[in-house]
Amino acid sequence: AYGHIKHNNVVVMGYSRGAATVLNWLGTKKPTNIAAAIVESPYDSITNALDFFCKNAGVGWIPYGILYTSPNLFFGKFDYKGVFPIKVIQHLDPAMPLLIIASLEDALVPAASTATLYTRLLQYDYPHVYFLLLNKGKHGYLLEDQDAHYYLNAVHAFYKKYDLPHNAAFAAAGQKILSQCQPSKKEVDEALKNKKSFISY
Repeated sequence: AYGHIKHNNVVVMGYSRGAATVLNWLGTKKPTNIAAAIVESPYDSITNALDFFCKNAGVGWIPYGILYTSPNLFFGKFDYKGVFPIKVIQHLDPAMPLLIIASLEDALVPAASTATLYTRLLQYDYPHVYFLLLNKGKHGYLLEDQDAHYYLNAVHAFYKKYDLPHNAAFAAAGQKILSQCQPSKKEVDEALKNKKSFISY
């Protein structure tokens, strides 16, 4: 797909596995024509996401050896030693604007897994990374849940900040939200612990 658009400046977006794929691609292929990236509910690694899922399902006793190879039952080419976002996130272009989105209600990819990617970029002093942590929203349906308007407005404020096409009304409504989307690691950790976003709506 990239071959068809590689001569244009583009915004790339993905959610869940697609979000992880976007980050893996950006970190390993390092394309030069990306105007910005938006990733919704990416996991830091599939094994961490599986561990969380099993604990929530009451089967946290499954041995790691079985847990880490279980995706092979559904995805024959899965390699638990392969490329995961947490392994390549520090290789992203530091000049690229990146908006990371997660929900505290996500029962499939925990907000903590997504937050790890943001805090890793903080360690590397990435200046254009933002983290939108929503209180409400089920996995894959963040734009259909109670906090959808915060999501939509923040995205357009993000577009406006980086001179990308945007809806002016949405961007104006999202400016306050986006201004809070560069929290410290301490603020992120407290939000995860208290299950309440660091963003004041």
